[in-house]
Amino acid sequence: MGAPEEPVSAAEQLQAVKLMAALVRPLHLRVLVLGRVALLLRSGVGGATKDVDAHLFPAERADQAELLEILTATIEPGGGRARIEPDGRSISVHLPVQDRLVLVEIVMGGEDWIQQDVLEDAVRTAEEIDGVMVPSLEHLYVMKAEVFVDRRDAHSVNKARQDMVRITTDLRDDGAMLDMREVRRLVLMRPKRKHDRMLDICASVATATGD
Repeated sequence: MGAPEEPVSAAEQLQAVKLMAALVRPLHLRVLVLGRVALLLRSGVGGATKDVDAHLFPAERADQAELLEILTATIEPGGGRARIEPDGRSISVHLPVQDRLVLVEIVMGGEDWIQQDVLEDAVRTAEEIDGVMVPSLEHLYVMKAEVFVDRRDAHSVNKARQDMVRITTDLRDDGAMLDMREVRRLVLMRPKRKHDRMLDICASVATATGD
């Protein structure tokens, strides 16, 4: 099978998250998708990515050892593999999708990831699309704004802003717009030191794209 390092197409992302949702269903777990595949499911527009980001909930049921055992038993016969990362905060799952492997990162948490209260809010306000839960566009927009503020490398910063532009542009093309009061509420859930910069980038992108 093809190496998971190859770019993952939009079609492969969708197949991978649907397969992951089916694999964890016997454990009474659901999949919340994040990142590029979440934008793809929300807007129908997406591009290739290096992996697919997912969170499992309810978190208290997501036992890593049990997950690893079930995933390994299910996907190894088809050439897949799974492992708990050394930091213990994620499970890397190489899922067989057609004739290649697609990397799905199951993020279990961590202080440098999404705050627990933000994550719980994203789950509560998510919508089910094609069998997986997808955060609201406001949540995705603010998550990208946080990446824009937190990251130091130019590639990640530029990509985050491009995704924010894509969200507002797609909405505008559909005759809709972001709820900027909801955007503000979500920004204010973050640490106070981030508020001004996050509010600035959220407002500037929305204004530039006509929201």
